Amino acid sequence: MNSSESTVSEPELKKGFCAFLDILGFTEYVKKNKGNNEAFRAALTALKAARSTLDSPAKLKLITVKSFSDNVFISLNFRNDLFLLTSLFEFICRYQNELVWHGHLVRGGVSLGEIHVDDDMIYGMALIDAYEMESNKAEYPAVMVCESIVEAAKRAQLVEASSYWSYQSNDWYFILADGKHYLNYLKSAFVFFTDKEDLYGNFLDIHFLRKHKELILHNLKEFEPGTRTHKKYLFLADYHNAFCEQCKHRDEYNPDLLINLPANEVNFIKKKGFFSWHLREQPVAQ
Repeated sequence: MNSSESTVSEPELKKGFCAFLDILGFTEYVKKNKGNNEAFRAALTALKAARSTLDSPAKLKLITVKSFSDNVFISLNFRNDLFLLTSLFEFICRYQNELVWHGHLVRGGVSLGEIHVDDDMIYGMALIDAYEMESNKAEYPAVMVCESIVEAAKRAQLVEASSYWSYQSNDWYFILADGKHYLNYLKSAFVFFTDKEDLYGNFLDIHFLRKHKELILHNLKEFEPGTRTHKKYLFLADYHNAFCEQCKHRDEYNPDLLINLPANEVNFIKKKGFFSWHLREQPVAQ
């Protein structure tokens, strides 16, 4: 090799975060609506809207997003301060939010491990772990987060300024269900804005919450009570109600946001300090 020739570094596995997301029922929807562009537009619109949350890691060339059909793969380089991890969380929550408007829910997994991504291939245990979480471990229509990420976030005490809503009492990143952590995607119901004086603020998008309620009720009617799938949507109904109940102090809140169903117990994991608390004392509905 000539001294004038640049040295090309060998590809290697590096520590990183990996998310694998799947739009539930998308394949059946496409088959049922053959020749209809709505499914394609829904996936594309959601992806473009969610990308707006990735400005910081994208500028630093730390994140990769790839989409194929109804799946989305995201890789984020690991940094000890975990500051940019919230960008990944915000992306996923926004992506789920956009798809709810189109009548779709998302299941997925977020892992931490060795990963290699380039133009030709994606390889590593982080991808395998994220895929297995989505396909085998995530029991509910939500995005599961591996325990190593939750523990890392606890140790690092995630920087509060990395969230648009860090000063709000409704700032929860995780919910805890059956011992597993899932992303609290309903936090995207808080819409961030700046006013004419560049002061930060947000409002609660009750139109989105009503759409989420309608989607859950539709799916509860679609599946037979007592079946595994029906129970999953009962969980979503309980999650929806628990979130709404924590928003009662908001001017935008309306009691008609609640779903009239027996409530189970939901734990929220609050970002500030990452502690959980019980929202209700009622026994689990039989």
